[in-house]
Amino acid sequence: MMSPVMSTEERLRAATRAAGATVLPGSAPPLRLPADPAAGPRPEGALRRRRWLRTLTPLAAAAAVAAVVIASLTLTRSVPARPGGGAASPAGSAALSSVPPYYVALTSAAMPAQAVIRATATGAIVATVRPPKPYGTFIFVSGAADDRTFVLAAQRWWPITSGSGGPDAQQRDNTTPIGYFRLRFDPTVGAARLTRLERLPGLDSTEVTGIGLSPDGTRLALALRFLTVGRTRPGRNGPGSPGEPGGHGPGIQVYTLATGASRGWVWPGPTPSSDTWVGNDKPGGQPLSWTADGRILAFQFWTESGGVTQVRLLDTTAPDDSLRAARAAVSFVGHGQVKTGPIGNSIITPDGTKIVTVASRTRGGRSEVMEFSVRTGQPVIPPPAGNTASLGPWNVLWADSSGRTLIVETQSGPSGAPLTGILRGGRFTPLPGAALQTSNVAW
Repeated sequence: MMSPVMSTEERLRAATRAAGATVLPGSAPPLRLPADPAAGPRPEGALRRRRWLRTLTPLAAAAAVAAVVIASLTLTRSVPARPGGGAASPAGSAALSSVPPYYVALTSAAMPAQAVIRATATGAIVATVRPPKPYGTFIFVSGAADDRTFVLAAQRWWPITSGSGGPDAQQRDNTTPIGYFRLRFDPTVGAARLTRLERLPGLDSTEVTGIGLSPDGTRLALALRFLTVGRTRPGRNGPGSPGEPGGHGPGIQVYTLATGASRGWVWPGPTPSSDTWVGNDKPGGQPLSWTADGRILAFQFWTESGGVTQVRLLDTTAPDDSLRAARAAVSFVGHGQVKTGPIGNSIITPDGTKIVTVASRTRGGRSEVMEFSVRTGQPVIPPPAGNTASLGPWNVLWADSSGRTLIVETQSGPSGAPLTGILRGGRFTPLPGAALQTSNVAW
């Protein structure tokens, strides 16, 4: 594998090679020298020029792709590993080699946000991806199981300032449509390519509260504030978007990226603001996760009085379009703002056997990483304390197939500096050079 530390010239060459690979053999015309002016004009000269333009189209397309790749990437050198990263010890090296080698993180919770591709084991920044115009900031990221394919959601953005212009800017931020982009990273050449997903609907930015890319990278699940299923009249953002209000509720819509075809599930009843909620209130991380076979989608189910009260499992192959049919895998007891349920993300392990989240055993107790059996809904034996006693609070960012290896966010003490690292065998290994902001990060 090529080193992630590449010069700007090397990266531009890699991007150009990747773009050139899109030109089919034989599609480029042979070189033709201009005619000798002394020989006089040829009767079919204009026709030849038109043919030349038509045959030039594949080359022009490749050049355009190269321009997008080059324009959307800020190419940088690697960031030195954070001191004390733990990679020097055998246990630390084993932990770092047990997780996906790359991840994408949005740069910060403050706007505007860019997307940074990092090498997990070293913290090296491979590339920084800017949202293309007219979009001003990325708001969500989710990754496929291949660790090379990601989907980014972007929106236009206006800075909210004090004074009379602030409310207007906030209103524009809330109603501007979301655009979706596929980000593919090729580690062999160190190049990333951003492609607009044209077939997905441009829902208002406040309508979407979370996204989840299927493991094979072909479908995208959206957690929505409002959704109507079984209606023929499309929403105001065009075909494929949720219907207009009327008998609607919070819901989940799953889109096939290649065709734009979609299917929705709704939680019927009162609106989310008065009773129920599906997913998170952005930018709350990852409220959706898939099993490895792309069949089961786990989602958080909230009530206003008790926070996250359940993690439910939606069988996306079943005929029912109601989220009430989704099985409650884990139920938590809510106590107003103090709850024993998840504080942040909840993830179903790819093998479908466990829900991994952060919870407290008792009201007011210490929050810790816990795993729950999907079959029984009860906690399984948590990992031993190891070297984690002084760390907290927590959030779960990634889990391997069985939940034995986790990537988590924590702090060095109750009010210390944020840390991101690997929890494996009861030991915590910090990720070198990890971004401090991980509300939107994907492996």
